[in-house]
Amino acid sequence: VTCLLFEKSLGPKSRWAPYIATLQPQEGGVPLLWPADAAEKLLVGTELAGHCAWRGGQLREEWRSWVAPLSALLWDRFPAGEFSVGGYLDAASLVSSRAFETNLREDLRREDSSPGMVPLADLFNHHTA
Repeated sequence: VTCLLFEKSLGPKSRWAPYIATLQPQEGGVPLLWPADAAEKLLVGTELAGHCAWRGGQLREEWRSWVAPLSALLWDRFPAGEFSVGGYLDAASLVSSRAFETNLREDLRREDSSPGMVPLADLFNHHTA
């Protein structure tokens, strides 16, 4: 998620700029990004309500623990305006809907995989509005 934010902050200087330009600012329709009052009203009585509250708290804690301190320390490379909690949640919505589990090296075991965005595969998985 932080890598996507960083590449977005580079704008046209990013080697991923053409791919990033195809992305929406956030993945639409993700309940995690709904205003709290709307989520409470529309998800009441579902398991998704509890999951969204848990995952939203987890993402906010990641941002507080890792991204905010990084932005404060390296403000020239990680400007606070672009590395906000809202930007982090938006980027997380994109990553969670588009990432594939990847191994960067052949010798890594499956449990060593991590999510990665794969632009070519993304072409077959999404359409633009």
